Amino acid sequence: MKMIDTDRSRCVANWLKFAFFAVAVPLLVAWQAFVYLEKLHAESALRRYQIAAADILENLRVSADAHLYICSLMNQTFQSAKNPGQLQKDLEQLRSSSGINFEYMIWDKNGSVHSADFDWRSTGSDMKYAWQTLLGIGRRKIEVADARATANLRKIFGPQFFPELYQRCYSGRNIRLIFSDSSLKKKLAWIRTRPRMGLATFFEHDIVKGLPGLKFFMSVVARSSDMRLGAVKDGVWLGEGSADFSTAELAVISGSYENPIRVRDWYVFKNALRTDLCGFCYIDAASIERLVISTRARCGIMLFLVLALYVLWRSFRVICCGSSINLNIRRQLIILFVLSNAVSLLIMALVGYDYLGQYRLYLQAESFSKGVTYLQNIDEMFVSEYSRQLRRVRKALDKLEQRVTNHRPDRSNIAEFLQAQSGEPFRLFLIGSSTPYIGSELGIMKDGKFIEEINMDWARYKSMQTLVDSMGKLGQYYLAVLNRKSISEMMVAQVELIAESLGQLRPHEMFQEFFAATGSFWQWGMGFRYFPAYIDLFRDPDSGLANYVFLYLWNAHQLHRHYIDQLITDFNRNPLGIKVMAVDEDFRYANPPELLDHQQLRLYSAKLRERSGAEVDFCDWEGEKHLLMGLKCSSIDTIRLIGLYPISAIDREVSRKKQLFVALAIVSILVSLAMGLFVARSILLPLAELQRGIVALQKRDFAFRLADLGGDEFGNLAKVFNTTLVDLEELQVASTVQEKLSDNMSEPAQTGQVKWFAASISQYNFSGDYLAVEQLTDQRVMIVIGDVAGSGIGVSLILAYVKACILKLNRLYDQPEKLLVRLDTLLRELSSRAGRKCMTMQCALLDCRKSEVTVANAGHCFPVTIDPVDGDANVADMPSTPLGTGRKTVCCLKTFSLKPGGSLILYSGGLYRNSETGFSDFINDLVKNRSHCPKAWYDEVIAAVKGRVGAADCRDDMTMAVISCFDKPVESESIV
Repeated sequence: MKMIDTDRSRCVANWLKFAFFAVAVPLLVAWQAFVYLEKLHAESALRRYQIAAADILENLRVSADAHLYICSLMNQTFQSAKNPGQLQKDLEQLRSSSGINFEYMIWDKNGSVHSADFDWRSTGSDMKYAWQTLLGIGRRKIEVADARATANLRKIFGPQFFPELYQRCYSGRNIRLIFSDSSLKKKLAWIRTRPRMGLATFFEHDIVKGLPGLKFFMSVVARSSDMRLGAVKDGVWLGEGSADFSTAELAVISGSYENPIRVRDWYVFKNALRTDLCGFCYIDAASIERLVISTRARCGIMLFLVLALYVLWRSFRVICCGSSINLNIRRQLIILFVLSNAVSLLIMALVGYDYLGQYRLYLQAESFSKGVTYLQNIDEMFVSEYSRQLRRVRKALDKLEQRVTNHRPDRSNIAEFLQAQSGEPFRLFLIGSSTPYIGSELGIMKDGKFIEEINMDWARYKSMQTLVDSMGKLGQYYLAVLNRKSISEMMVAQVELIAESLGQLRPHEMFQEFFAATGSFWQWGMGFRYFPAYIDLFRDPDSGLANYVFLYLWNAHQLHRHYIDQLITDFNRNPLGIKVMAVDEDFRYANPPELLDHQQLRLYSAKLRERSGAEVDFCDWEGEKHLLMGLKCSSIDTIRLIGLYPISAIDREVSRKKQLFVALAIVSILVSLAMGLFVARSILLPLAELQRGIVALQKRDFAFRLADLGGDEFGNLAKVFNTTLVDLEELQVASTVQEKLSDNMSEPAQTGQVKWFAASISQYNFSGDYLAVEQLTDQRVMIVIGDVAGSGIGVSLILAYVKACILKLNRLYDQPEKLLVRLDTLLRELSSRAGRKCMTMQCALLDCRKSEVTVANAGHCFPVTIDPVDGDANVADMPSTPLGTGRKTVCCLKTFSLKPGGSLILYSGGLYRNSETGFSDFINDLVKNRSHCPKAWYDEVIAAVKGRVGAADCRDDMTMAVISCFDKPVESESIV
């Protein structure tokens, strides 16, 4: 009973070991994989929410600026409306949803009031005239409103309303509501017009003191997103509902430099909205850190657990209860290999998943970096635009200088110069030192009046007239200074006033700039703006005095737009696949124009006013998701460049990597399956081969051989089995082979005076000795004696081969030496050097008519002659090498003349190796047992050897041929 308990405990211990390694370890790995996936998901989700939070907080920053928020909201509503009726409907809906109180007035395409929610007639203003004035200024048909138009508009908007600046409520760097009444009687206004309609909205002054946009935006986000918004102003919580953080936690969040920051169960993203206002965007940490498991994944987990339980139950039944598995070895091994590789495949899948995620982030960062670099290159390439403009200016300037050398500036030569330029010119001034004519892009002026028109701006005729006249005085003063001519005090005073008003510089400072920049580009400040400019002098070739000063200015906005419009198509043909867009800082220009209608891109462009886009962002464009990048340009500083890189290109690269991983996984599974099949085959095939061998053994088929089963246990077992079969077969085959190979004579043969006998005795029926006796003619006989090293069936096969060769070489029977040499060649060709068998051989050719024996020896035992007088034995020294040894066999050829009564003995080594004392005993036996009958002599010698050492102890074969010569010839006898 104790033994049974011990066996059971051992079985349970083995089962527990199996359960630990086969079930517990994979479950632990799977659990760690789940934890790892959850961590990766959390990191990925945190990045996504961080990008989304940055966008939300940027919008919250815009909404925190009441002026900017209200102006943007009104502009968006106005832009999206297609007609006055829709605009009225959208305004009513906006007022009810946002909670912002305002009054509005809508003009139709004729300038009539389409609708208004206040008594607009009480203002006493001509509304149609007001709309025409605003539309003319907006479309740049009117530069400055006259007094009547200004007074009409001030009745509506306030006494400090300037019509020329109303566009600042929806474009420009500092977008603000229009404040035009210091007494606060008139409300704040927002105005915009276009040819088919116009809008004017009015707001109370208190609206900019609160945070209407902030509260409205928070409510919108609360309804449409799982993220929560809030803000802190002076330690007070502003947000939907009560604060989710304590006062101390809010202080920690506000003072922390981390972003995001983890506070209890929340991830908090923050951004400074204003100097006194900090915005928060936070989300439950569980929604980021918790891995959402799909239904398919849950089914996979359940299947994995069920499989683990089944393995536990089945293994317990097999190991502890002794039940069998009804699966063949092949299937068991395949299942073993597949399950053993499941863990490695799982780890490979995790590594691949992590790699693909990191690879996606790398591609995003790399594409973003390359895109920003490409946008910077576009910005820096603007230098080439300056060079191109400079070449055009200088080329045309040479012709202009020739024209005005002997002729005053007129419309034709100025117009010809302008036509040679690229892009729309902004300002041109050609001022002479001794001529009252001033050339400009507007026309030719004389004595303060235009006498010839070129590109006259009639909307600003008076201001342009003043500008050209002022620049004429400034140029004449500059030429007088250069030519050292006298200058009137009146001109000095006028020039000082002009220089101060144009460039906020004193005359000599401005002239110093002119002199330093002569013949090159420079940025000239005129008013509150800077313009790319080029200045040069026309000098008299004889006197060297300056006759004309030439000043050419470009409008930076127009030059930058011209550069973008001209090359935008080439910019979009880039190897990176980036779509390049451009927008100016005032949102009046965009290429393509659809950019201005894209809300997200407008907001992103607004960020670029302050800094370049340094963070990865995304947007949808034309129904496809793109990676968003932007640049605040330095060379084309009025333009913001935006680049869009399609996410589909990144997805394709990631998909290629994913396909590679899937292919590797499939290859791994196939390799595992192939290894399982290979191992199963390496076990099953040897077993099948051994089973076939057993069947052959039962049928006494000793010729059957097992295939080579390798160097493992099966291979060793097969070798033992084959060795046994070889031994059994050799015992069966050796006697048959021996009988066929040896030409044993039963009786002696005699021709003339010569009588001979040859026979061989095999001790184990697989002799290594060879004997062949061939009657060539009545008078000639060939006797061949040989000995192959070793024993067994292999030796018998060599003897059979030699027998076949001798039969084939019958033409060489009468040439013993050549016969041995040819046999040596054939033995060498039979096998390689490592497996080659060597063989000693003697070939004796008997010439019975002459009583001569010619012997060719190849390493065999030396022949022994018996003296016919005294009967002594003499050993004939015939040194040579065996067949199949060395580089070439050395044969020894000798002819023996037999005298009557003499004999020649040919023998194999077994006759003296079996003797007790060796060769001396064998010689003594030859002499002692001499007989006139060769057969009797042979029998006596064999009997003497066996009698001396015992027949059972004779290990080697014994072969001997006796050739004797008699006194007188006898009748020929055939070989028996």
